[in-house]
Amino acid sequence: MKKFINESKRIILILFFMFLIGVVLGSFVAKFLTDEQGLKLTDYIITNLYSADKYDTQTMTNTERLLNYILNDFQAYLITAVFALTILAIPFCFIITLYKGFIIGFTSAFLIKTTLTKGVLFIIVAVLPQNTLRIILLIFCNVFVIKYALQKNHFSLECKKKNAYKLITIIFITFLLNISVNLIEAYVIPQLIKIFSIYLT
Repeated sequence: MKKFINESKRIILILFFMFLIGVVLGSFVAKFLTDEQGLKLTDYIITNLYSADKYDTQTMTNTERLLNYILNDFQAYLITAVFALTILAIPFCFIITLYKGFIIGFTSAFLIKTTLTKGVLFIIVAVLPQNTLRIILLIFCNVFVIKYALQKNHFSLECKKKNAYKLITIIFITFLLNISVNLIEAYVIPQLIKIFSIYLT
């Protein structure tokens, strides 16, 4: 792991920088939107994130939540696998990292703007734990995609195929690891919200 980090340090820093840009952009958007505009954008984000016309966590069972989270993340990793083998691999990795940062930045800033201290507590309890792990896995996956994209022109056809299979396997393994994040979202976070509900309402 240490060797991997050392060899990929520059790519990791660029991806992390893209993520931070996304967070800052999301925060600025939340700051300058009216509450009504913010709520509309929040509804749009939730609808697209969870692929549902109505996302009501209060009426969903933990298993339904888990399946929604897994399906949503599976779609993201599937799209990553498709783009990973094209000339758009590197721009896609930067855009998806920027987008994830924007979502977290906007959601966090809008919660703080509308609920102040309660929003900060909600972010600490319900947003940061799973999203920290999700972003680590995303960057880990994108590093491999970018490294493959940068090096594939130097591979022979046979070697290119072999490395493509390896890359798809890594993306799939990362998705499986991401299921642990989904489990946290579906089973742990709702319990934490219940525990801290007295401070969130």
